[in-house]
Amino acid sequence: MSNTEPATYSAELQPERRRVPRIPFKTMSVVAERGSSRIVIAQTSDLSRFGCFVQAPEPYPQGTRVHVEIAHGGATLTALGKVAYVTDEGMGIVFSMVEPDNQTILERWLPQ
Repeated sequence: MSNTEPATYSAELQPERRRVPRIPFKTMSVVAERGSSRIVIAQTSDLSRFGCFVQAPEPYPQGTRVHVEIAHGGATLTALGKVAYVTDEGMGIVFSMVEPDNQTILERWLPQ
C-alpha cells in the first residue's frame, strides 16, 4: 500500500477470522466483569467452541476480562473470557478457559 492510500478498510472486505463458525444459539447469559460487581444479563445470539456473541445495550469495552454463564436446556456453561469486539448490538466474547465439565456441555450444544 502506498502512503497516499487511505488506511481504512470496510468490514465486508476483511476475511473471516474465526477458527470455527458460530451457530445461532438463543438463550440468556450472565456476563460479569472479573474483579467487579457489575453484571450484564442479556441474550446470547450465537455460540462456537471458542466464544459467543451477547446482545447487550451497554456492552463492556473491548479487552474486558469476563466470567460468562450460559444456561440452556437444564445445563449451565461457565467460562472465563475476554471481550474481543463490540458492536451496536453487543459484544463478541472469546473464551480463554473452559473447564472439562463445561467443555462437555458446550460440545453437547454444538452440532458435530
